[in-house]
Amino acid sequence: MIFVIASALSITCLSLIMRYSTTKTETLWGVILGNYLTAAGIMAILVISNGKVEVSAFTLGLGAITGLTYSAGMYLNLTLMGKRGAAITSSMIQLAVLIPIGVSVFLFGETIASTQLLGIILAVASLPLLAAKPMEKLELDREIIPMIIVTIIVVGFSQLSSKILVQSGLEAQNNYFFLAIFSSAALLVSPIAWKNREEISSRDGLYGLGVGVFNVAANRFLLMALTTLPGAIVFPVSSAGSLLMVTISAIILFKEKVSRVNLAGILLTLAAVVLINL
Repeated sequence: MIFVIASALSITCLSLIMRYSTTKTETLWGVILGNYLTAAGIMAILVISNGKVEVSAFTLGLGAITGLTYSAGMYLNLTLMGKRGAAITSSMIQLAVLIPIGVSVFLFGETIASTQLLGIILAVASLPLLAAKPMEKLELDREIIPMIIVTIIVVGFSQLSSKILVQSGLEAQNNYFFLAIFSSAALLVSPIAWKNREEISSRDGLYGLGVGVFNVAANRFLLMALTTLPGAIVFPVSSAGSLLMVTISAIILFKEKVSRVNLAGILLTLAAVVLINL
C-alpha cells in the first residue's frame, strides 16, 4: 500500500507544481521542455541500469508517436490549470479514461461490469458541472468547453497507447517505451521553446525539473504497486486519493474558487473514478 500512497502523492505534487508554474511563467514551453528533458534523462538511466533488454521497433515507434499526444496534453493541461485551476482541471483529466475504455470495448472486445457502466454514466454527467462557470448557478463556460473536450481526447489517447503496448504483449519493454515517449516529446517541444526563448527563464527550467521528477515517480510507484496489489485496489485508491489531495491543496494553497456546482462535478468524478477502476 505504501507504493499506492507514494503514487498518489507524486501525482499531487506534479499537479501542484504545474499549477504554481502557471502563476509564475510568461510562457509554458520552458516548463514543458524541462519536464520532458528531465523525464527522458531519468528513463535513460533506468534503461542503462536495468541491463540490455531486447526492444522492438513497434515499442519505439508507438512511444515516439505517443510523445506527440503527451506534449499536446501537457500544454492543454497547463493552459486549463491557468484558466480554471488545479482542482477542476485534475477532475477533467480523470475523465480521459473514457477513451481507452471505449476503445477496449469496441476494438478489443472487452466487456465492462455494471459498476463500471455506472461510473461511465457519472463521468459523463460530471462534465457539464465541471465546465460550469465558478458561480453558484449552472452556467456553462462555452469558451472553455472545446478545450476541455480536446484535452480529454488527447490525454485519453495518450493513456490508450499503454493499453496497446500491454495488449501487444510488450509490457516488459515499458522502460524503452517511456524513454521513447519523453525523448520524442522533448524533440517536438524544443523548436517551440527555442522560438519563445526570450520569455523563458531559468526558473521555468526548475519547475520543469520538478514536474519531470514527479512525472516519472508517479508512473514508477504505480507499476511497483501493481506488483504487490491487484489493480482493483491500486487504481481507485491512487486516482481518487490524488484527486482529493489536489482539490483540497488547490483550495487551501491557491485559494481557488470552486462553486457548489463545480464541487458536485468533482464529487461525481471522484465516484466515477472509483467505480470505473473497480
